[in-house]
This record gives sequence, structure tokens and C-alpha cells, in this order.
Amino acid sequence: MENGGWRTEDGELRMMNGGWKTEDGERRMEDGERRMENGGWKTKDDEWRMENGGWRTEDGERRMMNGGWRTEDGERRNMHLPNKGMARDGVWFVI
Repeated sequence: MENGGWRTEDGELRMMNGGWKTEDGERRMEDGERRMENGGWKTKDDEWRMENGGWRTEDGERRMMNGGWRTEDGERRNMHLPNKGMARDGVWFVI
């Protein structure tokens, strides 16, 4: 293939970076993580991670490395607004 990958007998696209693409378009990596077309991936524990350092939780919220996160309705929450949200023991909750 042009990208240096190849297709296995079961139809999966293998890639030179050690990962591969499944029939449904998911990119899987050797470490068990699933890479997605948008540059993000899903970890073994099913969390969505994104290249910008953020990730998506099981309940669909987008978390960001700066200590904030984005809710399903697109609202940005962060640590600088205590009335908007807080983190305790690494667990986020909304007040």
C-alpha cells in the first residue's frame, strides 16, 4: 500500500507504525489502544484520548490536560471557576 502498510488475509490494513486498521475503520495499536481517524484513540479501559492531550470519558465528557473539561453540551469547565467544577482525588464532579 502507498502508506507502507499491507492488508492481512482477514482484510485488515496493517501499518508500518505497528498498528493496523480494522474492517470498520478503527486503527488498532500493538499496545491494545484503538487509534481513530481524528487523531485520537481509545485506551484499553475504553477512555477516549485525543492528540491535544485531552480525552473523552465514558459519559461522553471531554477532559483537557489544563485541568478543565468540556461537557456534552459544549460548555467548558475549568479549575479556575470553583462554582463550575472541581477535582478531588483525580475525580471530576460538578458542584
